[in-house]
Amino acid sequence: MNYFKYIILLLASLLIISCNANVKNSPSSHQATNESQLKVNSHLYTIPKFFSSAENFQRFVDDKSINEESKYPILENFFEQNDKYSDDTLAEIFADIGSKVKWDVDVINIFAHDMKNTIKKRPQIICKVANQLTHAQMSNYTEFYLGNVIWNDNFPVEFFQLQTCNPQQFKTVLFTFYGLYKQQSTRQLHQKYHINDKDGKTNLREQANTTSAISGTLNNGTIVTPLWTVGQDGQLDKPYNWLFVIQDNKAGYLNIANLKPIP
Repeated sequence: MNYFKYIILLLASLLIISCNANVKNSPSSHQATNESQLKVNSHLYTIPKFFSSAENFQRFVDDKSINEESKYPILENFFEQNDKYSDDTLAEIFADIGSKVKWDVDVINIFAHDMKNTIKKRPQIICKVANQLTHAQMSNYTEFYLGNVIWNDNFPVEFFQLQTCNPQQFKTVLFTFYGLYKQQSTRQLHQKYHINDKDGKTNLREQANTTSAISGTLNNGTIVTPLWTVGQDGQLDKPYNWLFVIQDNKAGYLNIANLKPIP
């Protein structure tokens, strides 16, 4: 009898050990939740088909089965999630769509607007875009970036990144921008100036203030024709003291104190 009791106790002990092992090795509810969350996060890294190429984006724009109002949330959702994508991924998307798609409808307008806001926050992307494109494609991209009308005439500050990372593409951007400006702007200036700085040269600034980054220098005697003027330290409601110029593949704002008008 004692022998059978011993056998029963032994089998019961083995069963308990086996159950504990199974519980230990099986995923807990917390682990299962984490795995599920990983799958969700992984999905966010997958580019929606609509934006995976210029061809797919154009199909999305032309798709009559989706009304215009329904396309806007799709666009907004993509850009709201763009912090999940690497600079390289976004640059590839922006370069392909921006260099191949032409402005036509509001959906494209919204994409271009949100793309610009993204690049303003992550300006390093513009270098990666430029490195993928030929000069002709970069010109197309610049036109796409600027839109059909240069509303405020201003040169996008984020493009100054190209001066360091891709000077040749910066030249392409300047050429394209200047061409569009001459076609579209109603405030072209004709007054010429020459550089007249006590230091023998003067700084071009990325923005109209003395603390802005220096985008280049121009030597005394250099003759410039400003594209537009800007008020004191960028304030348009004050008398201007900054002038924007494009000269010798350089661009930026010059302080009028370092210029002398040519009669």
